[in-house]
Amino acid sequence: MTILDQRVVTLKNLNILDTPDEDIFNDIVKTASLVCNAPISLITLLDTDRQWFKAKIGTDVKQSPRGFSICSHTIEEQDNFMVINDLTKDERFKDNPFVAGNPFVKSYAGVSLIAENGLRIGTLCILDDKVRAFNKVEMNFLHTFSKYVICLVNEKKKLEEIESQNQTLALLNKNLEAFTYSVAHDVKAPLRHIASFSSILLRNKKGNLSESEKENLLFINKAALDLSNMTQNLLDFSQKTQLNNSDFEYVDMAKMFKKMAIMLNPNKAVNIKVAQYFPTIFSSKQALYQIFQNVISNAITYRDVQKREAFIKIDFMEDDKHFHFSITDNGIGISESRKKDLFQFFNKNSQEETSSGVGLCIVKEVLNKINGDIAIKSEEFVGTEVVISLKK
Repeated sequence: MTILDQRVVTLKNLNILDTPDEDIFNDIVKTASLVCNAPISLITLLDTDRQWFKAKIGTDVKQSPRGFSICSHTIEEQDNFMVINDLTKDERFKDNPFVAGNPFVKSYAGVSLIAENGLRIGTLCILDDKVRAFNKVEMNFLHTFSKYVICLVNEKKKLEEIESQNQTLALLNKNLEAFTYSVAHDVKAPLRHIASFSSILLRNKKGNLSESEKENLLFINKAALDLSNMTQNLLDFSQKTQLNNSDFEYVDMAKMFKKMAIMLNPNKAVNIKVAQYFPTIFSSKQALYQIFQNVISNAITYRDVQKREAFIKIDFMEDDKHFHFSITDNGIGISESRKKDLFQFFNKNSQEETSSGVGLCIVKEVLNKINGDIAIKSEEFVGTEVVISLKK
């Protein structure tokens, strides 16, 4: 592949040709024209057979044949720039249509745009309709802003790649969710049938079954129900950890906690003490509800019924970088054997039949997505303190 071919491939891979006008590139040529006191300034990109202007001032021409291009000579220069004080006296350009005809340019200064792979794909240049020299300040400006142009082109390409990846991930997530629900439905139906038929057999044939047969049927029934619940919990985890960062809003935490205290504790099984002050924070309301509802529900579920009064205290403090929300209870606490695996999937409390074992795993996953963290201190039969920290 020739150098020309490599240049064109590099340019096309940057996906900048024939893109709409953008203010940030237009501002560069306006500034170049102002700083260098030149009526024409261009960001020129050199395609196979044309020069195309990403940004321009002083001309209405959007592109021209490469054969008319002065900039195509600039990128061939070893020093990566070219200055011509009088184009009419240069054999290469005196008959150029833009020199001999409108806009009758007489002088030129251009600096190559050098891609990350070292190939020169175009120029930042200025042109004047009178013969003139270009001073050091003007040339320094062109050299500096030629690098800035390349930075902008690269960032634009990276943003497009990220957007493309995000669209692909969104599609994959959508397909995965559909697949998950489809599989879960197909799995849960036969599991329900197994549980139902085993229950019918136990009920109708109870007197005709040996103890061993009864035990086997009970085992089948329980295994089917457990697996059905596990399938549902997997669906819950997949669904509840989905989060859209564009849905962030200002959330009144005081209002949220007061609402939860009523909603989660309708029978007043515990005494929930809510602090007087909580901040309003910018975050995902959906995520915060999931997090705190899970933690407070756990505190209610695992209260110590042997104690005269079960309580939950919801409090708040902050430092320079974080908001800290604490939920403290005097419940049954957490055993040492469970502490090391608290955030593992299906870390189920054996004392609680309705526990899915995915709650804290969901909390941890959702917190990761909103720049948060969780810390838990607990002593068995004394109580638990959960601290949720959110970056400001």
